[in-house]
Amino acid sequence: MVSIMKKVLCAILIVVPSLFVLLWVGSFLVIYLFTHPPSPAYEVTPQDYKLDYEELHFKSTDGVPLLGWYVPVSEGKGLVIIAGGFRDSKERMLGHAAFLHQAGYSCIVFDYRGVGQGFFAHLTFGANERKDLLGLTRYLEGGGCFGHDGYFIIGLSMGAATTIMSAGEMVALKGVVLNSSFADVGLVLDGAVAGMGLPLGLFSPLLRAVFHLQTGVAVGDIEPRDYIADLPVPMLIIHGQDDFMVSPAHGEELYSLAPGGAEIWRVPRAGHLIVRRELMDIKNEEYKERIVDFLLGVDG
Repeated sequence: MVSIMKKVLCAILIVVPSLFVLLWVGSFLVIYLFTHPPSPAYEVTPQDYKLDYEELHFKSTDGVPLLGWYVPVSEGKGLVIIAGGFRDSKERMLGHAAFLHQAGYSCIVFDYRGVGQGFFAHLTFGANERKDLLGLTRYLEGGGCFGHDGYFIIGLSMGAATTIMSAGEMVALKGVVLNSSFADVGLVLDGAVAGMGLPLGLFSPLLRAVFHLQTGVAVGDIEPRDYIADLPVPMLIIHGQDDFMVSPAHGEELYSLAPGGAEIWRVPRAGHLIVRRELMDIKNEEYKERIVDFLLGVDG
C-alpha cells in the first residue's frame, strides 16, 4: 500500500508541474502569435492605382519612426486618415484611398510600428498603436494639415478602437468612421478562447497574464468603451450583423455610450469589416456611398 501511494505521489509530482509548464508554454505561444500575426507583403504603391503620392516620415509620440503615404487631391473636399486594423499595412488601405480620392478627398495611409517596416514590435490592439496614430495627427497639425482645416479618420477594427482611444487628444479632428470596432479587447480574447473549445475560466486569466508579461500592457486597459462618451466629433459606427470576429454586441455597446448625434449602420448579412475580402479593390457601392455621404454631411 505504501509503495502504491509513493508511486501515485511521484506521478502527481511529475504530471502536475508538467501540465503547468505545458499550459504556460502553450499560452506564451498563443499570445505571441496573437501579437505577431503574419503580415503579407504587397508590392504595390498608390501609383498602381494611378494615384500620385508622397512619402511621409514621422514619429510616434514615444519616438518610433514610422512611414505613411499622402495621396493628394488638388482643391479637394478634405483630408482623410485611414487607420488599418489587425496586421493591416498601408498597402492594404489603398482600396479605401482609391474610392475616397475619386470622391474628392486627399488621403493618408500609414504603417503601425512593426508592420511592414522590418523591426520587432508587439501588436497591442490599440495601446501602443494610439501613440503611432497620435504621432501622425500631431505631425499633420504641426504642418497645417496640408492646407486643410482638419482631418477625418476612418478606422477599421483595431484602427477604429485605436481612434476612439486617441481622439480626445486630437486638435483638428472633424469626424470619424468606426468600422467593426471592439468595445473591450478582453471580450474578443474570451471569444477566441471559447472558439478554440478551451475552458474559459482557466485560459482567460492565464492568457491575460501572459499578454501583460509579453507586451507590458494590461488587457483591461484596452477598452474603447471607456473613451467613446468623450469623443468630441460626429461619428458613424458600422458593424456587420454576421461578424463572428467582433460580435455586433460591441458595436451596439459603443453606440449606446456614444454622444448624441452618433450614427450607426447595422449591415445585414455582413461579416467583419464589411469589405474584408476586397480591401484592396472595394466594389461595395453602398459602403462607399455611406462613408462619402457621412463625410459630406459633416462639412455641410
